[in-house]
Amino acid sequence: MLKRCFCNPAKSYKDVTVCEAWKNLSIFYSWMVENQYELDGEHTELDKDIKIPGNRIYSPDTCLIVPSSVNKVFRRNNSVLTPTAIRRYIDMYRGLVPEKVIAAMSSWVERLEAEKPKVAAAD
Repeated sequence: MLKRCFCNPAKSYKDVTVCEAWKNLSIFYSWMVENQYELDGEHTELDKDIKIPGNRIYSPDTCLIVPSSVNKVFRRNNSVLTPTAIRRYIDMYRGLVPEKVIAAMSSWVERLEAEKPKVAAAD
């Protein structure tokens, strides 16, 4: 996280930052330990974009620990990011991940459905 933001960041991380508290490794580590969970056969990753779309800061209020497969779906410019695809992941991980992860994914479904163009009803 710190390396991505501060050591020659990639173009997509140019204006991404880390909250002051998380610049202290022991504080960040405590948060990670508190929020980490085990998934059989799958890695988890720190994510800053699922909870708050377009988020540019790593902090306890903006980040989640998510399964790596979920994190891949929410990468920028992913054509698979559809309400149907997200619902599949919600169904797959319900009861296996913290409810706050499910809630964040559900809010994406709502947002994407609200953005869909409405089809006019036939008269």
